[in-house]
Amino acid sequence: MNAKDFALAAMNLVGGDRKEAYGDAVTHYSSLAALVNGYLESVGKASETPLNALDVVTILELLKINRRNYGPFRSDNFIDQVGYAAVAGEIASRINGNEGFHP
Repeated sequence: MNAKDFALAAMNLVGGDRKEAYGDAVTHYSSLAALVNGYLESVGKASETPLNALDVVTILELLKINRRNYGPFRSDNFIDQVGYAAVAGEIASRINGNEGFHP
């Protein structure tokens, strides 16, 4: 696979299957952040600054980096990381009120 193949595969996931299955990224990852924050509080590990949607998707990017670095080659680790990076960009732009695209 070349770089374009990885990017297109990720695009098809975040703009297609995943979006249809899980809905809006900010809503989905904000909900996951609330669950993680609740868990951390219940086990006495809550932080003064709770996790938000961007934190959660960044952790998922790190998961893919870790799998990439310590496991066998699997193209889905790279595809998913590209997808998570794209979703992180969308979330960051929406959280910061800057939805315009500025390459």
